[in-house]
Amino acid sequence: MTNKTVKELEKIISMLPVEDLISIHDWYCNTDGNPNNYIYEMSRFNEMNEDLTPKEIVSSLSDSFNPNDKYFWYGENEKIFSFSYKKDLRKTPCESNFIYADWLLDTETKVYIDTVDLFVEEAIKKMDEKWKEIHERLKNMIDEKVNEIFYDLQTELEIESGDINPMQLLRLEETESNLSDIMLAVLRFEKEWF
Repeated sequence: MTNKTVKELEKIISMLPVEDLISIHDWYCNTDGNPNNYIYEMSRFNEMNEDLTPKEIVSSLSDSFNPNDKYFWYGENEKIFSFSYKKDLRKTPCESNFIYADWLLDTETKVYIDTVDLFVEEAIKKMDEKWKEIHERLKNMIDEKVNEIFYDLQTELEIESGDINPMQLLRLEETESNLSDIMLAVLRFEKEWF
């Protein structure tokens, strides 16, 4: 693990939406053995405090607590704090993005990340193989269609093999080649578009 890798991952983490950052934070807390620092969605407030009396809840609320916020957590002295926005994460028990990046690249966690990377690589490889297979099938279909078009034209015009002079044969081959090129160009465009 290089410092550059940590910095790159730190930058990626900094761009994540707040809910993803909280997921990383809670995963970090769970793995690190510190579930007391979890951050919860406000919708779980009643569930998390059902053992408290109304008086105990009121006395536990920090001065800045707002029930309209999206998230809450338990701070020092069991005080309950809340927040909604990414800019407020610095007030929460969230660690720095560098700590999360370093932790994510830790050897134990790296096994999980390597597994995901391997899965992604396999998926890309399978997609590429499938595309090659589809491309080959389409190319064969195009060749068959081009041959069919020229056979139908030859039959319709009642042209025998010996009736075509070398110049006409050259023009026919050129037309056949151009038609194949156009169809393959369409296939390449579709691949790039998808």
